[in-house]
Amino acid sequence: PARSVMAGAPNVCLAVLSPDCDNVGDTLDVHAGVSARCLVQAHNLLSDTNTKLVIATPDGLPAALFSEDDWHESWVRKHKQMFVAPLRLQDLHESDYACLFLPTALGALSDLANNALLGSLVDSFLARKKPLCAIGHGIAGLCKATSSTGVWSLRGRCLTATSIFETAQLPYFGRLPLIIEDFIKDNGGIYTASEGDGVHVVVDGCLVTGQNVPSTSLAVQNMLWLRSELTSRSAARSSGQSQCVGFPFSLPHVIQQTKTLRLASPHSLPNAFQGEKSVAGCSSRGNGSNITSNVL
Repeated sequence: PARSVMAGAPNVCLAVLSPDCDNVGDTLDVHAGVSARCLVQAHNLLSDTNTKLVIATPDGLPAALFSEDDWHESWVRKHKQMFVAPLRLQDLHESDYACLFLPTALGALSDLANNALLGSLVDSFLARKKPLCAIGHGIAGLCKATSSTGVWSLRGRCLTATSIFETAQLPYFGRLPLIIEDFIKDNGGIYTASEGDGVHVVVDGCLVTGQNVPSTSLAVQNMLWLRSELTSRSAARSSGQSQCVGFPFSLPHVIQQTKTLRLASPHSLPNAFQGEKSVAGCSSRGNGSNITSNVL
């Protein structure tokens, strides 16, 4: 019999990080490591749900982190054992993890965007409908996920990432190896974003994407909620119990406020956002205040 979607997956979240090696940061002379602020938010939320965060990098190289301030620098030093000996990307298998997290890192535009092993891992999570969350430049880690015909696996899916508007503020904008917003659009993805540094999260089935670091907490909360829903469904199937209607995997949502998505039923969609405004359509640019839903 076919294995249930969450069978054998422990309470572990896999985070794939950019390694501390020659990458786009060395070329541009900027900090290209993983945002410590992004990683700390994810770590804390995962810890609150008794979910272990496991770090992996290409070839198991030490992870590169960028601390935005003294507090985050202190946190990284305190938890340095998490990053000095990460797992090797080539040794990973989707069945060992409940969810996948790709934090934002400028270096991801180089070392993760071109990593076929990561692409295969992402495809495995998508095929099993396991929660996958990517933030900002970390969405570049989805670029190598392709079908057997070479088509991007996320073609036709709704997602966000660091916007051209945000990236263009950087002095080295013209020298970046990849503009992730352009990649999404050029390969058939449906891209949305908020203005500036606004919170913007897109949920499309098992895929959760956040535009930037401020969107991290909301994105991770929704990843954890999806994991909980999948675990409940799997347990209900195993016991033969009837199931309540949970999150519909074909229903993408754009969330532009710091409120976690709570769907009881797809039939009660207008009331499921606790009074927030819901309008049809998946616009290319939001105003930072609406929650938009659309069935593709």
